[in-house]
Amino acid sequence: MNDGTVGFLGRKDDQVKIRGFRIELGEIERVLLDYDGISGAAVLARSDAHGEKRLVAYVSGSSASDVAGIRTYLSRKLPEYMVPGMYVPLEQLPLTSNGKTDRKSLPDPETSQLDKGYTAPRNEVEEALVLIWAEVLGLEAGNISVKDNFFDLGGHSLKAIRIVLRIHEKFNVEINLTHLFTEPDIESLAIEVENILWLNGSEDTRVINNKIII
Repeated sequence: MNDGTVGFLGRKDDQVKIRGFRIELGEIERVLLDYDGISGAAVLARSDAHGEKRLVAYVSGSSASDVAGIRTYLSRKLPEYMVPGMYVPLEQLPLTSNGKTDRKSLPDPETSQLDKGYTAPRNEVEEALVLIWAEVLGLEAGNISVKDNFFDLGGHSLKAIRIVLRIHEKFNVEINLTHLFTEPDIESLAIEVENILWLNGSEDTRVINNKIII
């Protein structure tokens, strides 16, 4: 700098640019390690099927499965664009021969999500919502459970807006954006859509044997 001081901006390979923001992955990792019960943390920027980069956090320790708690904690410490959308709990982070995190060996987040269990869509509305989520999130529809958390699958505020717009195009119903933040799974979202369709009494919607036919 002009006054002779030196500013350390971090390693170039530790910086990524997502949605127009330059992000230091190491800064996110340091905040993760401050969370009680997290002993190991690594953050990567991975591209989805649309080529859009998303932050994925890999964590180990006794609190590694506390995804909701970790996300809430990070939201209080970091700006929204630095909060990872996906979290992969591991028993231990893979290490290289010199004891550093082996980032190349970190598992694919979509494969890791399958280990949590899968609940298939049970009606037409859930099936339609799975296809919408797959389109917006850049995932295979068959990998999305109706109980999956939108944000665990890589969702963020901009994608949430796209989800709401696609639901309006498909069902002609208005979903409050806050619903997706408070109940971020297809199961509860489908119930909300069905309730609105029923209340609206759409002429294009018929209920047959407790099934909504569109």
